Amino acid sequence: MKFNILFKKTRFILSFFLFIFSLSIYAQQKNLIVIDNDYPNKESLIASVPKSEVIIQISLADNLWSNIYSLLVVDTEINNIHLFLKTTKNKFKIGNVEIGVEELKNNLDIQKLGTIEASDKEKSLFVYSCSLANNSEGIKLLETVSIKTKFNVISAKGCLSIFDSNFDFNYSSKDLLTNTDLILD
Repeated sequence: MKFNILFKKTRFILSFFLFIFSLSIYAQQKNLIVIDNDYPNKESLIASVPKSEVIIQISLADNLWSNIYSLLVVDTEINNIHLFLKTTKNKFKIGNVEIGVEELKNNLDIQKLGTIEASDKEKSLFVYSCSLANNSEGIKLLETVSIKTKFNVISAKGCLSIFDSNFDFNYSSKDLLTNTDLILD
């Protein structure tokens, strides 16, 4: 049982690395990887990311949206943001703090993301979650993030785990479903 879980996580890490590498090489896009300090298997995930990619770790004391904004203003080549944090059916979780639609309504930091001057390519936020796109409350959160940031917010619905072999980014806030060829196990 433990070997199977370890194998699945290792396969996910390798798949994620190949996904990031293929985005960087073929699409000439730069990625920002945002990982909650409490995210499971964080060390392996970080170790698998190419050195050319930008990684930030967030904790309770950090402001998720402000950190992303600061990096996007400095590095305008970043087009894809990969968000690894725990989620519920309708909220993001950073440590013990939950961020839902109500918390985003008047959040000035997330609104600043919507002011970033558009580059030639649209920015995409990949949310690694199986729970948010599965229900109307979670979709409302993803759509709120998309409206506030003007990003295409992409996630998965119908999966049990991001380590599941059936994991697929099959939800998009802007109906621009992205085919990633990412196999997560």
